[in-house]
Amino acid sequence: MALQGSSEAVLCKAFPATLRGTARLWFSGLKLSIVSSFEQLGMQLATNFAASRHQRRTSDSLLDIKQKEEESLEDYIDRFTAATWEVRELDQSTAMSALKTGARSKRFLFSIENNFPADFTEMLARARKYAKAITSRRSATEQASKKQKRRREESGRPRSRSPHREKNLSHLRSPPRQQAQP
Repeated sequence: MALQGSSEAVLCKAFPATLRGTARLWFSGLKLSIVSSFEQLGMQLATNFAASRHQRRTSDSLLDIKQKEEESLEDYIDRFTAATWEVRELDQSTAMSALKTGARSKRFLFSIENNFPADFTEMLARARKYAKAITSRRSATEQASKKQKRRREESGRPRSRSPHREKNLSHLRSPPRQQAQP
């Protein structure tokens, strides 16, 4: 729809056709006496929906991302990485500082500080590797713990024979003894 150069009255009449959903509902609820020009209509719309605009993250906003109490390091790193994708001009040193500040694992922080990465990409790669190692170690520990628990449970009760095994052993019994005749 080419309306450039049209009068304000035409612009105001055509404006509702460009709206959808809540913006259309908002427009239909406007009082005619409030809007006196197309410019004022645009300002009203911008003011009403300003909070709905998606705000892009900055490198500094990454400092607000913290690992949650029950969140694994791997999940925290995934969430942090997703947030970095929203930053238009990522400052590497701020991102590195934010990742370290938000992590809860002291061992992870020690491993990073012990051999500090050259850039954010290297830090993320090392963080993911560390997180995967923790996850696999935790998984192996849980499996070993389950095996131990099963063994303890089995050793505490007498072993029972299956009914099938008893049936199968009947052919191995010795024949009944015969008494000697006088």
